[in-house]
Amino acid sequence: MQIMKQPPQLVTKWDKSFFLQLLMMVPLVVVCFPSSFNRSEEFKQSPLPKPIDLLPSIIPLAVISILRIVLAENLFKKIAKKVVYRKPEWDEKFTQFRYERFGLTFFKFLYYLGVAPFGVYLFRNEDWMPSALFGQGKSDLLLIYENFPYVPEVPYLTMFYCLELGYHLHSLLFHICSTPRNDYYDTLLHHVATIFLVIFSYVNNCGRIGVCVMVLHDIVDAIMYYTKCTNDFKNQVPCYIGFFFLVISYARFRLYVFPRYIIYAAIQAYPFIPKNATGGYIVWGLLVGMLCSLLILHIYWFKLIIEMIFKVASHEGVVDPHAGKQKNEL
Repeated sequence: MQIMKQPPQLVTKWDKSFFLQLLMMVPLVVVCFPSSFNRSEEFKQSPLPKPIDLLPSIIPLAVISILRIVLAENLFKKIAKKVVYRKPEWDEKFTQFRYERFGLTFFKFLYYLGVAPFGVYLFRNEDWMPSALFGQGKSDLLLIYENFPYVPEVPYLTMFYCLELGYHLHSLLFHICSTPRNDYYDTLLHHVATIFLVIFSYVNNCGRIGVCVMVLHDIVDAIMYYTKCTNDFKNQVPCYIGFFFLVISYARFRLYVFPRYIIYAAIQAYPFIPKNATGGYIVWGLLVGMLCSLLILHIYWFKLIIEMIFKVASHEGVVDPHAGKQKNEL
């Protein structure tokens, strides 16, 4: 893992927008940090989640980081030499880059292939899990705030949170230490917003809606990384199939289900906030704002996906927005 010397310059209006959103988060996080982390002390009538409950996330952080180095940066690179089709115009340096890219995307595909159905399986019978996310219960979103802030404990929720937090902490760490590319700020915003959402939703006993957010993203990410890791195959049929399902799943889950169910449910939390909760309304505003930031990223990335499809259809080749700025055809 290479250490990044300095972040890339703010070039496009999107770069500036993402960087501005990051700056806007900082004071809000600073304000919400003390009240959120003392929430369990503030409401002692019934046990509330404590920040220390998330400490075991360092275990998946360490395990996933080690597996990434061993598998993505070593074993899967060797597999890449057998399955990645080397185009005549690729020089040695760019070929190695494509091998590394396959190793990383294949590693992430395997992670999401496991964690997405695992999350659905754990919470599918909960009455607050929406049917749009394969819930088999009542699909009543108001149950997300059942007896709030003393929401009854959900089995395996803390374990699932630690697993997901460990993965996203690992992603942020590797992103900061990696060679900067032209998607640096939008990806950084995604990592930071996701980690803050995970932590703040847990310590404010909003774990149910947090689970919905994570499961929704995991489903689409599994398909997205499958598409990315099959892109350099000589036979492009698997990649085209992946693109087909990626467009459908992205539009359904991230552009429809996410605002229609998740953001809507987050907004609906307002009347449930106790008036004596320190900084309660500020924390609520921060969480809703971060969800809206993720939605903006979803719209931006979906735009890039559609542009790539049009370029494939017109035989212009595809530029991967996550691959850097030189010789970066997908």
